[in-house]
Amino acid sequence: MTAPVVQQLLNRASMPRLDQPAPTPDELEQVLRAGLLAPDHAYLRPTRLHQVSGDGLARLGECFAAAVRQDNPQASPAALEKARTRPLRAPLILVAGCQPVAHEKVPVIEQLASTAACVSLMQTALDGLGYASMWRTGAMAYHPHVKAAFGLGQEDHLVAFLYVGTALGTPKQRHEIPLDQYCSRF
Repeated sequence: MTAPVVQQLLNRASMPRLDQPAPTPDELEQVLRAGLLAPDHAYLRPTRLHQVSGDGLARLGECFAAAVRQDNPQASPAALEKARTRPLRAPLILVAGCQPVAHEKVPVIEQLASTAACVSLMQTALDGLGYASMWRTGAMAYHPHVKAAFGLGQEDHLVAFLYVGTALGTPKQRHEIPLDQYCSRF
């Protein structure tokens, strides 16, 4: 017999098409708290989370368009519109940033892993509450203009745009992962 949480993890799938409803404020608080319980060596708390919804989605779209324009002042109207509409693919986006803390025993990679674990735990919590999500990055996650909009500096990292909502459609069929290709005994 498989434990319910294990079954949930084995069935989890990213959903690119999301709509309302998004989590309620109480549910969202649970999701954020669950994420922030991720392993965090020396309790440095490098993770920074931002909620983007409502008018914030349009503001994020304008931020994306400005970043595209910075990279290519002759960007086509279609390219700018595509950037503007990207955040509108979900009713809520949770943006996860990592602001590494200088520490002699905890390298930056461990702090990035902590932030990534936070995102994964939030996805699991969302799934448990009946919502769907899609972890996205892409060029905007690395763009200095976009990072600055979330208070992240040059040495900081934007780890995820976690698109959240209610799934539209059904998940793609998942393929069995051959453990012998990825797991071994030492």
